[in-house]
Amino acid sequence: MSAKEGWNIISKTYQGKTRISLDDVHYGPISPGESELKLLGNVAGKDVLEIGCGGGQNAIVLKKWGANSVGLDVSEEQIKYARKLARR
Repeated sequence: MSAKEGWNIISKTYQGKTRISLDDVHYGPISPGESELKLLGNVAGKDVLEIGCGGGQNAIVLKKWGANSVGLDVSEEQIKYARKLARR
């Protein structure tokens, strides 16, 4: 099974059970977020491409912070979730 197939299968369950902030860039389930780590600096006005964006949570946060953010993911199901989340 490919990663694409795997993520398409588990996307709904993963997004339903995993809480990823829409207010801070997420680096991992046990990692501090960008507000603490300060790895990106000021993103306002910058173009940001997130490869492997999953459900798009980081792209949404970066947009809130003023970036022109775009997310790409191999999983169509993850992208569907990202679009739904972004519309909210």
